[in-house]
Amino acid sequence: MGRTQATYLGAQCRRMVRPQGKKRAAVLGAHTLAVDIGYLLTRHTPYVDLGGTPGTGGTPTRCGATP
Repeated sequence: MGRTQATYLGAQCRRMVRPQGKKRAAVLGAHTLAVDIGYLLTRHTPYVDLGGTPGTGGTPTRCGATP
């Protein structure tokens, strides 16, 4: 998806490459990106990356932890 490795989209793409194949994983990543952009534009919220591994980055409430 890009040059950085520790991003949510990069991790999602790597998880999907093996079961789905490279082309399908790229399409799934593009779809996720389009949905995220639509969400951000309609709600006027800043982008917060969730991180490449579960429990890192993002807001504490998204990870299930209390703030």
